[in-house]
Amino acid sequence: MALQNRGVSTGSNDVDTNTDNAVGTGTLALLMAQAHFPVTAAPEMGDVTEFGYDGTSDQDLTQYRETILAANLSPQDWGDLFTAGFGDATINYSKIAQALAAYEAVQLFIDNPFFDYVDGNVNAMSSDEKRGAITFMDSSTGCTFCHSGAFFTTEAVLPGNYPQIGVGKAEDGSGRDTGAVGLSGPGAFRAPTLLNVAITGPWGHNGQFGTLKRNVQHYQNHGASIANYFANDEMCELEQFKNLSDCATEVAPNGLVLSQEILAGNVEFSNNISDAEVDLVVKFLETLTDPDAANPNSNAIQSLIPPRDGGPDNKQLDGNDINGNAL
Repeated sequence: MALQNRGVSTGSNDVDTNTDNAVGTGTLALLMAQAHFPVTAAPEMGDVTEFGYDGTSDQDLTQYRETILAANLSPQDWGDLFTAGFGDATINYSKIAQALAAYEAVQLFIDNPFFDYVDGNVNAMSSDEKRGAITFMDSSTGCTFCHSGAFFTTEAVLPGNYPQIGVGKAEDGSGRDTGAVGLSGPGAFRAPTLLNVAITGPWGHNGQFGTLKRNVQHYQNHGASIANYFANDEMCELEQFKNLSDCATEVAPNGLVLSQEILAGNVEFSNNISDAEVDLVVKFLETLTDPDAANPNSNAIQSLIPPRDGGPDNKQLDGNDINGNAL
């Protein structure tokens, strides 16, 4: 399989086969494979068992995607678009996953002050931003152990020991957020790119932190960070939870205990950078922001947003913020 040849296992033979048959070792392979899973994950988009499917069966999950999801796209409404994109009007989930992957792949926002500096514009960054870059890239801080290269990620699966909010998906039913357990210890997640990280909050693999600075502070000392997080109910300071009654219990049931169990399975981490150096690192990370990505009215952003015309079948969902403004 193409994915296995790249050192990746999805855990689903059907997904591997769909992806391999559609794009082989092409650049869309990983994105296409990933697009299969949220739609069959009960904590994310719905419980397949409510439709009579076995959530532990590879074949049932595939059947759900085809009969419940793909079959809901009418050939009368969507056929011309599928023909334009794939050469024929046949609608199946493999094509849907490929289309989602293609949409994600065009979102390349890589024009930023740091790259301008690397290209020779010495005035593209301030002195503090340059000091932050030096701090970030110094081997003693450990930042580049996970975030190196042009995209600032090794793509390795490593434990970040983040405080747990929500109910995790550990197979033992403990509720722990174990991630890719067995690869690098419990609580391991793939290191993300840091390009545009300053505008992608809340931060952490599960949106634990309300500021980028607090996320960087977490790496000063994982254990102390976790203890402080739950002592101060920081999850309740997040915009999406601040008005929730009984927030701590609802958002982080057994959060401290579960987080400490994950931490106990990993090596304690401390990068020993000072508070002042944290501020410098944050300043540097802000230079990785593409101005077009930060501006919702930029042509680059607007070109990714479909018109509010209901879509081909008048089932399009258009998001609005709390004040009714279009998102």
